[in-house]
Amino acid sequence: MEMNYPSKLNIRIDWSDLDVYGHVNNVAYIRYVQTARVQYIMPLELIEQYLSTKISIILASTNIQYLSPLFFPGEALIETSIAFIKNSSFGFSHRIRNAEGQIVAEAQDVMVYYDFNKNEKVRIPDEIRAKIAAIENRSFDV
Repeated sequence: MEMNYPSKLNIRIDWSDLDVYGHVNNVAYIRYVQTARVQYIMPLELIEQYLSTKISIILASTNIQYLSPLFFPGEALIETSIAFIKNSSFGFSHRIRNAEGQIVAEAQDVMVYYDFNKNEKVRIPDEIRAKIAAIENRSFDV
């Protein structure tokens, strides 16, 4: 089954994103994915939650598979979806496309719901699960 990517972000490729070989450096891809993650979580109000409770998410892992280079000048489209939701973690799936629509990279992130007061992971609240399900227009089994 093809995954739906409800969050889409266009990013302009900057000259500063390039490496010595003239294509977008791997660090820029990581920034692109980070920007897409932040865009996705904004409606979840996790930043506000952190400021009031010191409970939110932390990045546990990230992985990128580079398929083709990106070049300047140009744009990239980052498509983001939730791949899974578990008890205290959930995973992002990202596709990065070039201006021609070709997938040039795929990335996965694992986020852990974390209580910074106790320095331990905690269960993802039902309210957050419901917001993610609404964004994704699907349900998740835990």
